[in-house]
Amino acid sequence: MNTVPLPLERCEKISDLCGTILSSNKNILMVAAVNKLGRLIGIKHRDESVKIELTDKELEILFMQSMLQYSMLRDFDNKFGISKYLLVERETLSEFVFPLVEGIIIVLCNINTQEQVLARKLSKTVNEFVLWSEAEKLK
Repeated sequence: MNTVPLPLERCEKISDLCGTILSSNKNILMVAAVNKLGRLIGIKHRDESVKIELTDKELEILFMQSMLQYSMLRDFDNKFGISKYLLVERETLSEFVFPLVEGIIIVLCNINTQEQVLARKLSKTVNEFVLWSEAEKLK
């Protein structure tokens, strides 16, 4: 597992990705990038509503839980194919988790969102970022 801190420029690019995802749909409340250890890389909020409802400690637990859940899901990639994303539907919001080379992207959105349509759109955005990142490494 890679525990080397990310360069500042890479953190800024990931933070920009969070902003792009947040601005892509008005129902998205929060986007967070989390490393493989469940630690925050970058975060963007639509407004303070999500931030106020969760303490820093609760956010930290959410991030670690999401990373662990996604890591465990990947244990079956060789049997069922690579997981594209994880969706958790709660009573009050939906939580998407998308893979990123450095960890995961967590997206919290209103429950009245068309999850399948949004998931495809966000998955495409994250995949394009990953491909762009790989191309940048080759330069």
